[in-house]
Amino acid sequence: MAVQSNLDQTLVALADPTRRAILQRLAQGEARVTDLARPFAISLNSVSKHIRVLERARLVRRRRAGREHLMSFNPNLSTRLRPGSRRSARSGPRGSTPSSGS
Repeated sequence: MAVQSNLDQTLVALADPTRRAILQRLAQGEARVTDLARPFAISLNSVSKHIRVLERARLVRRRRAGREHLMSFNPNLSTRLRPGSRRSARSGPRGSTPSSGS
């Protein structure tokens, strides 16, 4: 199975309104995971899963301070959205399209 491209991971992460709300909050500054979960009517475990999707897309960063997990917005969006920045196994060289075999 091919690895999802950065663009695909970013778009999947942004497709969910809960994850977009988490990003909006983190754009204001660093926050603990428990603080991020507070406004949502879902479990802490569910919020943690949303955060992991954002981390895989490299939209957020995590750091630990003792027992606390602090999240911050990763503003370096341009490198994730650049075509070919991390191509899947199916894609060819930058600017080319896969051949149809004909």
